[in-house]
Amino acid sequence: MKKIREKCVALLSAMLITACASSLISCSDDDGGNDNRSYAWSINTDNKITGGSISCSPDLSTNTVTVYPTANPGYTLETITVTKESGEVMNVAKNSDGVYSFTASKGEFTVSATFKENSDVAVATGTASVGDIVLSDGMRISASDALKMSPAQVGKAVAVVFYSGSSSDLLGEKTLAVGLKISDRLNWSSKYADGKENVETIRCEPSAYGKDTASTATFTGDTDGSDNWSALCDAVSDEYDASEYPA
Repeated sequence: MKKIREKCVALLSAMLITACASSLISCSDDDGGNDNRSYAWSINTDNKITGGSISCSPDLSTNTVTVYPTANPGYTLETITVTKESGEVMNVAKNSDGVYSFTASKGEFTVSATFKENSDVAVATGTASVGDIVLSDGMRISASDALKMSPAQVGKAVAVVFYSGSSSDLLGEKTLAVGLKISDRLNWSSKYADGKENVETIRCEPSAYGKDTASTATFTGDTDGSDNWSALCDAVSDEYDASEYPA
């Protein structure tokens, strides 16, 4: 009986890890008897949650349910609420690792969460730091505020700083960032952009094209892209229009 119960607990826990909703749980022993004293409960998630999502991991051996909230970019978790079918609001504990848990008894429970929209955070000033977020309007959000950005700021994020050095560093005194849009068909400018024609001062030519050639090709022309933005701005008048320069 004990071994069968342990097997049921292990099996059902594994099955419920991937879904928060479950039905009445029961286990049978060799004699055909049922043991549902600890397992007669079900967990459902609110399907009207906006601004984020939640997932659950039930532990049937302790009747504990762990709730994992995930906020969408631009949002922050505000509350986690667990309500029993009778209308009773359950006590939910916030764990040190940022997840939540509650103890389930017999009955049906609904888990819900509210996520609030972040307000705009202040733009960064001074020297850029690794991890800073660059926006399409040329403004910068510090790395420490990256997860606090508003949805509007998230929508304007175009790059993240990966190098910010001084004259004594290997790459010298410059700031380099990598774009946040990835595509093998991403044009650097639209056909209507002022910069559609080549800006020769920032042109770089590889010795070879095609897949897996980047590690062996040599490059001539402008091999330092740290001043490309300034060169582009000197050549065009629509540099702040993100729709014209998607890359």
